Amino acid sequence: AKNHLDLIRSVHQECPAFFGPADVLKCQASVSLDSAKTKSAKERDMLLTKALEQYKLACEEVEFDLSEAVNHLVAAHHFSGVVQLCFFRASWLNTYHPSQSHIQGIPVEQRIEQEKAKCFRSILDLLS
Repeated sequence: AKNHLDLIRSVHQECPAFFGPADVLKCQASVSLDSAKTKSAKERDMLLTKALEQYKLACEEVEFDLSEAVNHLVAAHHFSGVVQLCFFRASWLNTYHPSQSHIQGIPVEQRIEQEKAKCFRSILDLLS
């Protein structure tokens, strides 16, 4: 895991425009989830909590790939983390005040509603 974290930091330092802070957090969360697979129950819980917090920080951008984070959390059997992340993301989207009128050619209000729908759809998919 240490080698992965060093690589993540290095790529971010070399290419900050293409590998920004949210990318660093998502990668760190992924490393935490991978590490949790081989740890004791107490260490696993700490790593799952750490990964969830990293995803929460990373999801505070409209372009955040929620499905990727959800897939990683499900693979780690952190189902309550999926629900927490989705509710956190939806709540953040409710308070988001964009500086632009369009995101990827879509009116910002429409894009925000699409992203919120993904949050709730992810929870429903988890339960079905």
